[in-house]
Amino acid sequence: MTDLTLTLTGAAADALRRLTQARGFETPAEAVVALLDESVRADAELDTWLGEVVLARYDASQADPSRKVSLKDARRRLRGGLD
Repeated sequence: MTDLTLTLTGAAADALRRLTQARGFETPAEAVVALLDESVRADAELDTWLGEVVLARYDASQADPSRKVSLKDARRRLRGGLD
């Protein structure tokens, strides 16, 4: 494993300092490592959801077009029937 040195300036540096303090990290480097780990996990979870849920529903709608719902109807359902 190799090291990487990164320099942040201005607003980016200020944001990292605030985040480090707000989340209770000891150092900005610790914050960056934790945030990268979170990002990798979130990407993996999204990939899983897309592959298992979305793709399955897409395949089902292709196999039975009567299952398709218009965007307007989907929005109405998500809003609990309110439009």
